Amino acid sequence: MFAMAVRHDALVSNPMREVRRAPRRRRAVQALLVEQARDLLDLTATHQSGVARDERGLLLGGAPRTPALHDVMLVLLGSGMRIGEALALRWTDLDLHADLPRVRVDATLVEPRSDATTRQVFVGGLHRQPMTKTGAARTIALPCAVVEMLNRRRAGMTTQHDRQPVFAHEGGGWLWPNNTRTKLRGVVAATPLVGVSPHTLRRTVGTLVAHSAGLEAARDVLGHRDPSVTARHYVADIGRVVDVRHALDPIFA
Repeated sequence: MFAMAVRHDALVSNPMREVRRAPRRRRAVQALLVEQARDLLDLTATHQSGVARDERGLLLGGAPRTPALHDVMLVLLGSGMRIGEALALRWTDLDLHADLPRVRVDATLVEPRSDATTRQVFVGGLHRQPMTKTGAARTIALPCAVVEMLNRRRAGMTTQHDRQPVFAHEGGGWLWPNNTRTKLRGVVAATPLVGVSPHTLRRTVGTLVAHSAGLEAARDVLGHRDPSVTARHYVADIGRVVDVRHALDPIFA
């Protein structure tokens, strides 16, 4: 704004030009270990409708469970999608019978949004936006476990239509991302996985892919434009030993 003021002759010079930026503390990326990801899937699997049990194996009471929650977690851990992208999937976005089963990610669910002070409504209701957060579509190959789950869901549908949501409520409409987050928080409460969110799973995928296939592959899977965003916010330090002895051994030969 001061630079604009100088350009329009409102100021002679920019008083902010020599001011240093306030230091920003970079927080460590929080991602799950492979064992923790498996524990989460075990936990969500036991919270499906009618089979929720405690540590002694006894059936738990309370509100009905959500069978879709475990399947959504499988998709998130098998693709690195944002929660809105996963819940916006339609059957037409999937090619489960190709030699390389895949999903096309080109949309997201947008929830109602307004300003509490001015009461201005920015988004009126839940709807499927035909573009991702970055505006770029991507195609991701799916792991076998995810493909098997999706085929089971498709086979269990009473009516089949390619433009139906993959994950839908009883009325056939879209599941709300915020409700899914809330249900996940309830599942992991009072467990070692407390605090895990769908975004934690996205960072978990980014971390595993970056350390095994490289930062560019992680960027492509997560759908980022800039790999520096992937490196800063989605790749956790897993304490791997950097072994470059083959490059240094000639010095001592």
